[in-house]
Amino acid sequence: MTEPRADVPYGVLDLFVLKTLDVMGPLHGFGLARRIEQTSGQRLQINQGSIYPALLRLEQNGWIRHEWGTSEKNRRAKYYALTDAGRRQLASQVESWERTAAIVARFRLLAVPLFGSEPTYPATFAVATAFLLLAAAGGAWLPARRAARTDPMAALRAE
Repeated sequence: MTEPRADVPYGVLDLFVLKTLDVMGPLHGFGLARRIEQTSGQRLQINQGSIYPALLRLEQNGWIRHEWGTSEKNRRAKYYALTDAGRRQLASQVESWERTAAIVARFRLLAVPLFGSEPTYPATFAVATAFLLLAAAGGAWLPARRAARTDPMAALRAE
């Protein structure tokens, strides 16, 4: 049974575009979308309503530039390439996603004592993560609530 193809999660497409251009060099929009799908093992679906606005946004930010060229089918096409600012942005985004992935990995490890093994279903992982986040929030909230009930002046009077 094959997995259903998913749309790209919000906020990730820019990273995929920048990384693909960094590795592959200049590509036209359609070729870029197909390459991202291919790299994902066909697990992602990139449609024109996503890729072209992303390319425009990246170009407006100065992270990519385009040049007109001829496609494999002998048609005129915009070929996009990474700029120096785009390389810096890519490094920043990769670092940010690596931090995020490390945090998610920590929550997965924290879920093991709750379930006896690593959760295999995304819903189970989501419930475990929500439980752990609530527990952490409660752990921070309760002492703060107790401190709010105490008289701050009592500590000063005691001195």
